Amino acid sequence: MINAKKIYFLGIGGSGCSSMALWLKSRGFDVAGSDISASEITEKLIKSKIFVQIGHNINGHLQESDLVVYSSAIKDGNPELEFAKNAGKTVIKRAKMLGMMMREAKRTLAVCGSAGKSTTTGFFASVLNAAKLSPSVIVGGVFTGKDSGAQIGGDDYFLAEADEYDRSFLEMKKIDLAICTSIEAEHLDIYKNLEGVKNGFLQFFDGVDANGVAVLCVDSQSVRAILARINCKKVTFGLSSDADYRADNIRYENSRTFFDVYKNGDVLGTVELKLIGNHNVLNALAAICAGMELGIDFETAAAGAKNFDGIKRRIEKIAEVNGITVISDYAHHPTKISATLSALQKIKNGRIITVFQPHTFTRTRDFAENFAKTLEAGSDVVLLTEIYPAREKPLDGVSEKSIAKFFKNATSKIAEKNCVAKECAKIAKNGDIVAVVGAGDINYEIENLIKELENAYN
Repeated sequence: MINAKKIYFLGIGGSGCSSMALWLKSRGFDVAGSDISASEITEKLIKSKIFVQIGHNINGHLQESDLVVYSSAIKDGNPELEFAKNAGKTVIKRAKMLGMMMREAKRTLAVCGSAGKSTTTGFFASVLNAAKLSPSVIVGGVFTGKDSGAQIGGDDYFLAEADEYDRSFLEMKKIDLAICTSIEAEHLDIYKNLEGVKNGFLQFFDGVDANGVAVLCVDSQSVRAILARINCKKVTFGLSSDADYRADNIRYENSRTFFDVYKNGDVLGTVELKLIGNHNVLNALAAICAGMELGIDFETAAAGAKNFDGIKRRIEKIAEVNGITVISDYAHHPTKISATLSALQKIKNGRIITVFQPHTFTRTRDFAENFAKTLEAGSDVVLLTEIYPAREKPLDGVSEKSIAKFFKNATSKIAEKNCVAKECAKIAKNGDIVAVVGAGDINYEIENLIKELENAYN
């Protein structure tokens, strides 16, 4: 039960908070919030009759609020956060608010994992929509072709992406069905090591209802390692021969993916996807498996997966300029980058030129050599920019050079962020793919890149 009438979001322009604000507005709550700068997302909120304060202001809507919600991007010392605390207001993190929202529904569904959460949540939402179940959905990204990651549905089903960062997903309780896409060494500033990550996911699965079901990818060795310690009903999926739901005979035609689905050895049929890559086969298979566990027939689930257009900045084709394809991708971990570049390898006609912006100092420190190997394994040319710090302060001895020192190819080098557009325009040729990769602000250089590519051939 949400015991508040007026709710104020700090960091309302973020994909997660904005989606939640839209859902709460649809349920009759008085919603407002602030963000450091205007964006397409804040414009969408304003059009939806949600007040947005650009910059800090402790007067007005914040002062009148019953409940203040803040995202992980908001740090101690933020004047609005400090005012809310000192004023004795109820102040909670975004994750707690999401948990409260989910408990408003009859059945709660969640997607966790070290990779593929947003896309799998999107596939699952599309499966549920195909079955006309009208779920409410909150994704940590933005749906392709839309301007938010929210679907304002009914109260029977609430589907949400479950983020492991800062142990946020532990706020989700009494989950009826939870998908796990993978478990890897990630967010080591929070979990210290892989064993810590595994234990965090085990705690999450303790929040699944005793009569609920866990849908688990057994291609992930770390998922296999904790399988026996998950206490609810378990159903597995993957490419592995022992998975309950298995994908096989994967093929690619005209930038589409096809694969066959088997359940306990029996063929169910063929699935067609608009998205490419073996990782998207697994993301779609997870959603189909989960849908069938809810009673949806295979044909309907497969149709839902086929209908899904994707999530923005997940192998998103932005433009094609003079035969050069420009791709934007959010990948910021070696495994995610590998999945993206492997998918692009299947559709390339020329070279792959990867522009990569490392995200956070701790992740760069922890995976520097893996970043270098992964980038060079999937790219013909690598342009590496300075680190995007996000929530972190610099670490002594950690920079983009931490990655670059492991480069083996002469075509891999460091480039300043504001110079990558010109660098790419100098070397890109007809048939090449330029992949702009990273979870920071490197995507804002894409507009410049397109202009430079256009000018290079005029």
